[in-house]
Amino acid sequence: TVYTQAIGYFRLPEAVVLSMLQIVVVFAALLLTRVFSDPAGAGSAGGRRGAAAVVAGWPARLAMAAAATWTVVLLVGPVAVLIVRSLRPSAGGDWTLAGYRALAEPVNGVTPLESLRYSLVSAGSATLIALVVGTLAAVSLFRARGVLGAIASTISLIPLGISAVTLGFGYLIVLASMPYAIAASPAVIPCVQALIAIPLVIRIMVPALESVPVRLRQAAASLGAPPLRVFTTVDLPIVGRSLGAAAGFAFVMALGEFGATSFLARADTTTLPVLIGSALNRPGAENLATAMAASVVLVAATTLAVLLVEALRPRTEVPLL
Repeated sequence: TVYTQAIGYFRLPEAVVLSMLQIVVVFAALLLTRVFSDPAGAGSAGGRRGAAAVVAGWPARLAMAAAATWTVVLLVGPVAVLIVRSLRPSAGGDWTLAGYRALAEPVNGVTPLESLRYSLVSAGSATLIALVVGTLAAVSLFRARGVLGAIASTISLIPLGISAVTLGFGYLIVLASMPYAIAASPAVIPCVQALIAIPLVIRIMVPALESVPVRLRQAAASLGAPPLRVFTTVDLPIVGRSLGAAAGFAFVMALGEFGATSFLARADTTTLPVLIGSALNRPGAENLATAMAASVVLVAATTLAVLLVEALRPRTEVPLL
């Protein structure tokens, strides 16, 4: 609705009101969840044993089989359709590689391969920003206590609950009042992508920091190490795999982000998801084939990033929330 009001009908006041309403609702929901959550509830050893007893036996195997089947239908099915449509754009038509050959041809002034290259660079920059800001925020939240810590933790989750379209619309309004050199900066896209990925980095890093033995920090401090050296020599080696997993997830989110980027993309900052949307809005089987082929390329790049995340994930279970 925000996108429709802002872009479709150019009703900016209505779009602003809807965006603010969404932010208020999300913040209230997160705050209530924080207030009524039970840190010692289901996560305790007794709760885990009770849950295991409930799902043991053939009902558990049946549920796992149903979940696996549903996952295959939701994940493998769409990807298979994408591959088929990239080779056969129209039903009953000829099989062709025209869509893949068109990856070097411009769509609205930029080719899909150029968009892929920019998407990779932009996602890498966004990942770096998200890691730096997210890790610093995680350290602050880990050390925060009381009401202030609860409020800060709730605020850090807001970008996860708010639509990316709302974030992009907010960026668009802010940049409209800034000099052109700032509004047209190539750093705009990585910054908005990082904003969406930062909460996920925080949710991964806070539990990882909590898993570091306190005695190791105390031993390093007793030997005269300042807080920064304690973090780099004690915390960082232990949470390194979690940091790598956070980087992988942030990269995947930035690479596939569309909602916010669609508001801010320019000819020289068009990401691959935005270009796919542009190709789908143009008539003709050739444009459909190009969009499908570009989608397959995006799926392949995302799959490689996910495999890297799996290789770097912590070997012990660390809850995200």
